[in-house]
Amino acid sequence: MIILQLYISKTMKKYLLLFILLNLPLFAQKTDDLIDMINIKLEKDKKYLNIHSIPMYLDKNKNAEILTLPRTDGKIPFEFKLSDNFTYRLVFIKTGIELDSLIILYVNEIKDNSNSAGDEFMTSAVVNDDTNMVVTFKDLFFLKKGNKDKYQHLYSYLTNYLLQNDEESITGLLQIRPDEKLNRSFGFSSRDNRDFLRYMITNSSSHWYPRKEEEITSSGRIKKVEKLPFQVDATLYSLSFAHNIMGFGAQNDRGGASLELDVYEPLLNLLPIEAMTLNGGFRAVFLLEKADTREESSYIDAKFQVRANMARRSFMDGDYIFKNNPFAFVDQGRLNMNTGLLGDIEVTRPFTLPNLRIYLSVMGDDFSDANIYLTGNPSINNGGLYAYYSISQFFTTMSFYWNIDETVEHSFRFDLGTGYYDIWLANYAGWANFRDSKLIKDGFQPLLTIGYTFAPDENPFINLKLKYYDSRITIDSWLRVFKTKDMVHEFRFYANYITPPIARDTYDWETQGGLSLNLGYRYGL
Repeated sequence: MIILQLYISKTMKKYLLLFILLNLPLFAQKTDDLIDMINIKLEKDKKYLNIHSIPMYLDKNKNAEILTLPRTDGKIPFEFKLSDNFTYRLVFIKTGIELDSLIILYVNEIKDNSNSAGDEFMTSAVVNDDTNMVVTFKDLFFLKKGNKDKYQHLYSYLTNYLLQNDEESITGLLQIRPDEKLNRSFGFSSRDNRDFLRYMITNSSSHWYPRKEEEITSSGRIKKVEKLPFQVDATLYSLSFAHNIMGFGAQNDRGGASLELDVYEPLLNLLPIEAMTLNGGFRAVFLLEKADTREESSYIDAKFQVRANMARRSFMDGDYIFKNNPFAFVDQGRLNMNTGLLGDIEVTRPFTLPNLRIYLSVMGDDFSDANIYLTGNPSINNGGLYAYYSISQFFTTMSFYWNIDETVEHSFRFDLGTGYYDIWLANYAGWANFRDSKLIKDGFQPLLTIGYTFAPDENPFINLKLKYYDSRITIDSWLRVFKTKDMVHEFRFYANYITPPIARDTYDWETQGGLSLNLGYRYGL
């Protein structure tokens, strides 16, 4: 019972394997059960065990004694294939405080499929190799008991390799970097930028956040992750494009720029297109300060766009598009915006503070002709035509991150700050016959955003974000529908929902809220 309790205790995971390995002779009557437990542990938690692997460069003359290894459970002996298409890795536990000798765990066979890759367009990012555990821990355990000479030859191969090669040639399968100073009893937040990078790579349309150049496969093999020449993030309401020629630095190692086009309003409680402005410009990620690792480096993410009014009398008639959008379920919009400029800047940990974001949008005060006219309110313009405008928006937030456990399957982002906007009332004597205007509302209000990402096995699957501002809640979410095996193409389903006002009446320039649906495609991200 004690052993089972240790087995299911997350805090004792890395010690259980060592305990079993060192004490197997004491539990001879339960050897098979314990070995099965070890095999499950090695298969399920390989990313979270501090184990290592080395390549096996075998020669039919020098290594004849280990070219064939007997196996258990009626399996035929395994013969190593001396071919360029097959490589092998020996997985083991290093010596340390708990161990005074090396322990061999298993042998993996990797079949190289690069020569059999099909369409170059479909496989240009990652070619998936076939990896199989051909010699298990159980095979090695009984090999050590029943054929000590052959096991000793395999053990000598491992020790000789470690003596003749430096530490860099040894691959660690542990894919987390534990910080022993952090208390993870109730989750944790990284003390560098890894949480920020993980969130932005998953949820942002920017293509220039540094990704892992290499990834460690389950076999312990290092696989180079190639960067495609261009990347695209497209939805019904946005388009982002980047090409390698838009990178900064000799090796594109200082960041880069992308072209951005969208119809979103990030502060006000408006659905896509409801603001009736087309935002176009560029976004750039700069490496401010380069450190030893990408997680410790500092970054600035800056976006600058022109906001073009989708005028009622132009080919981009925003009012017509919004009312005839089959993916939006909301009443007709009631708020106008003009042509202007916006800037959106996010900086990682300035002056040791949390991540800081600053957004500013300023538009012209031309009220000569509105996209949306309202009428019939006897208290406004004697019941005649009038229109509402917002021409200034500003917000600033600080970001905090939290992970439930070291697997980072469940992670959160919290944005705390304040936002400002103004509302102008314009009166008209008739269509496009402006009379006068006045400022009727402006001021700062608290802004809170909570984002949640579910990423099983570090593969993002769903994201949910709730924003509370001006007594309303905006819910943005996406769900991964499909992602190709080569990790090049991804399809997502998006949904945006705005609630009615909470604990106050609806302003005259507001709708009661609504729902907007969206489809997205990501290439090379």
